[in-house]
Amino acid sequence: MKKSLFLLLPCLILLIGIIPQVLVAQTQKLPPVEISSEVAPKAPLIKKPLNFNFEIPQDSIPPYLPRVYTAKYMIPEIADKELQPLSLNLGMKNDFSAYFYASLFTHNSLIPYLDFNSNFYIPGTNRLLKTLQLSTLLDIHPFPELVHNLFYQDTSSDSFSSSLISYNLFAPANDIVYGKISLHQLQTWINVENINQKDNQDNLDDFSLGIRHSNDFSYKNNTFSNSFLFQDSALGIKVQYHLNLIPEKFPDIEAGLMTDFIHLLPSVNLHKRWILGPGKQLELANNAEITSFSLKNLKSNSPWTLVPEKDYIAMSPLNLYNFYWIKFKPENRLWNKIGFGQNIKFSYNVPS
Repeated sequence: MKKSLFLLLPCLILLIGIIPQVLVAQTQKLPPVEISSEVAPKAPLIKKPLNFNFEIPQDSIPPYLPRVYTAKYMIPEIADKELQPLSLNLGMKNDFSAYFYASLFTHNSLIPYLDFNSNFYIPGTNRLLKTLQLSTLLDIHPFPELVHNLFYQDTSSDSFSSSLISYNLFAPANDIVYGKISLHQLQTWINVENINQKDNQDNLDDFSLGIRHSNDFSYKNNTFSNSFLFQDSALGIKVQYHLNLIPEKFPDIEAGLMTDFIHLLPSVNLHKRWILGPGKQLELANNAEITSFSLKNLKSNSPWTLVPEKDYIAMSPLNLYNFYWIKFKPENRLWNKIGFGQNIKFSYNVPS
């Protein structure tokens, strides 16, 4: 019995080793299983700082505007092959302009100076501008010198044409003193003009006369600055009184009123200078203005527009300047001082 068991023992060991291998190799069919959910699956996001490259990528077009280079911005490197040794830029515009200017100092005591200026301008298609201007100085002793100016302008466009002739006379006068009364800074401007405008079927022919006069009137220790304006149907007056203040403590002040006989506005002139250090100074000034508009002024600024039929007297109560000056080259008259400034201006009744 024992002998037979010893003979069967190897067979049993072999069966025990083979049977698990057969069981593992068998395949089984399982029923299909479906998994569904009403909530869409979401992948988790890990929030962390990203590494960002601040280098500017290279471009085939070189930069034309300067960048602000800091530690975050690096100058783009441009390869030599991207820059051509020679380049040619061609451009064309349909504008054309030609001008001529000449001045002459004569040996004639009556007419010591002559000035001539002409301009021919085509700003694009269907527009044309021609101007001629002659200025001369007339010296008749013992009277002050008189300045004469003759101006001609001709403009045209598709359906518009304009022709202007303007004569202007500037006549300063000598001071007048009678006892305690005196008139000084006497200046007079006279302009006589004629304009012809055509816009489609409309035709306008207008004659204009303008007079401006300014003076300083003094009586004892009182001084008034006066301005009188007349432009066709418009009138304007400005009167200011000089306040007698201590110059070292207070600014120079002229206070008064100005009017176009429709509106009344304050008129204040002031000027003050502060010395901030060697070669450094600060200036503050306000210069109130009252201005008339001649046809030459209007057509010089807007050649291809119709001149308004209404005459205007513009008033500027606020005309504030501030300047900061530094001595640059005292030995050079041209570059004696350099500086910068600002101007704030408010004007009323300016033609649009």
